[in-house]
Amino acid sequence: MAFGRRIKDAGIIRSFSEMKEMDYSSESSELQDAFVRLQNGKKDFEDIMEKNLNAVMRVSSLDVGIADSSKKMGSITQDVSSASGIIHSVTTETASIASEVTNAHENLTNTIIEASEEASAVFKKIESGQDELTGIRELSTKTIDTSTEMKSDMENLLGIIDRMNEVIEGINSISSQTNLLALNASIEAARAGEAGKGFAVVADEIRDLAEQTKELTGNMGDFVEHIEEASKKSSQSVTTAVDALEVINEKINSVWEINDVNQKSVGQISESISSLAAVSEEISSSVNVLDTQISRMEEQCASLEENAKQLEIIHENLDNDIKPLQNIEEDLDNSMKVIGKMGRDAFYMLNNSIFEKCVRNAIDAHKNWLATLERMKTRQLVLPIQLDDKKCGFGHFYYSMDPKNEEIRKVWDGIKDKHRRFHSYGTKMVQALFNEDYAQTEQIYLEADNFSRELISDFEKMLSITEKLTREGIKVFA
Repeated sequence: MAFGRRIKDAGIIRSFSEMKEMDYSSESSELQDAFVRLQNGKKDFEDIMEKNLNAVMRVSSLDVGIADSSKKMGSITQDVSSASGIIHSVTTETASIASEVTNAHENLTNTIIEASEEASAVFKKIESGQDELTGIRELSTKTIDTSTEMKSDMENLLGIIDRMNEVIEGINSISSQTNLLALNASIEAARAGEAGKGFAVVADEIRDLAEQTKELTGNMGDFVEHIEEASKKSSQSVTTAVDALEVINEKINSVWEINDVNQKSVGQISESISSLAAVSEEISSSVNVLDTQISRMEEQCASLEENAKQLEIIHENLDNDIKPLQNIEEDLDNSMKVIGKMGRDAFYMLNNSIFEKCVRNAIDAHKNWLATLERMKTRQLVLPIQLDDKKCGFGHFYYSMDPKNEEIRKVWDGIKDKHRRFHSYGTKMVQALFNEDYAQTEQIYLEADNFSRELISDFEKMLSITEKLTREGIKVFA
């Protein structure tokens, strides 16, 4: 440097090389100008480091999200492809079955219609038979009434015959007495001689009349006896006929009642069959619509299979697209390591505020990470989560920076294993969810929650030390 030849104080050169805050203009305006330029460049360097760290964090988060989405897309693609094949097979089989069902249902509908027509015909025949039975029942009732009257008339006839027998017996008795009187008159006429001849003739005539009357009443008795016997037989026949007619009438009534029930039942059956026929026609219409929908479904299945193939291609392209992103993340991570190495030089050394800001961001990031772990446990679902401790926001910072302060270093060195262990709970959670061991996910989260307190306590301890060093004017990286 041109101004170096004019600087005689070695302490000034040492302070400048260590970038200590002081006024260099008294020694050299060029030196002061260089110091200001270096300070401005250092601020730009810190800004670049912060932006680079944010970029690598976002890329890492994007990488995790895309990788998770790609994995899920791959799984979904396989499921869709498998499902589309199954659906297509089922749809084809369903279409065949639907066609058979349509034909069978058409036959069923025709059969139901025929049954409905036959049921209507049966109902009409039963109705006609019921009318005839009603007529027969009425005729039977009238016959019973007539037979009952006939039975009563026969009983009256028997009474008249008994009266006639009594009259005939009376006539016979009178005839016998008349005959006896005629005999006595003949005897007396014979005694009277010539004077009694005329009276004797009359007596003979009376005796002949009595004999004839007795003979006639004898014949009448036989006739009346025959009439009585016939009447008794007729009366018994009428009684038997009335009893038989009553039994027949009871049976006719039973048949009429049964036929009436059958008529009502057949009527209900006929109505039910008619309703069934109407429903069957509606079902036939629905089956036809279903057949149409199945045809559309077959078309959609073909489209779905094509979409599944396109999805597989997109998934493959997505996997290929992730690789450049991973390369970017690797490049940014390497840039962070370069920045970390440059930060050891006094000209580029990071301020404590940058370190403090990164640690505070690490606290927030790990709390968010733990919240994601809790959502996974609660929802029983794998969510995008960073499992690599080197690729989280703090990981990129931790494996790139090298703080020199001993107080910070004591805590800093102990964080490595704790940080790795903390992220291992994510791997355990994913495995437990994969195994559907939800009781284990609860235990994993509780352990992670307890352990996070220890890790965040270390972060807060570094913040406390950094604030103290800042007050004392000591740099974390010096």
